[in-house]
Amino acid sequence: MPNTTSSSLPKLHISDRDFTALLNYVESGGRLIVTKKFGLYDDLGNKRDEDVRQKLLSSAGVTVIDNWIGLRFENALENKVINNAALSKMRRIVKKLIR
Repeated sequence: MPNTTSSSLPKLHISDRDFTALLNYVESGGRLIVTKKFGLYDDLGNKRDEDVRQKLLSSAGVTVIDNWIGLRFENALENKVINNAALSKMRRIVKKLIR
C-alpha cells in the first residue's frame, strides 16, 4: 500500500539527501504540499539544478501552492516569525487539498 501521509514543506534550502528522500517518498505514493520556491537551494546555499527540482515538483503526489498565503507562510517560517492568521489559513488550504 502506498504511503498516503501528507506533508507541507515551505523550505527554500534542503540538503540533497533530504531532497532525494522526499522524491522517493512521493514516488512511493506520498503527498507533499510545497510552494513554488521549494528546494531552490541545497543546505549549503548552492542553487539546485532546475531539472532535478522539477522532477520533484511535477510528481503526481506534489501540490505546488503558488499564491500569496503559501508565500506568506513560507516567508514566516524562513524568518522564524509565525503569523497566526497566515498559519490558520494555510491549515485550511492544506486540509482542503488532502481530502
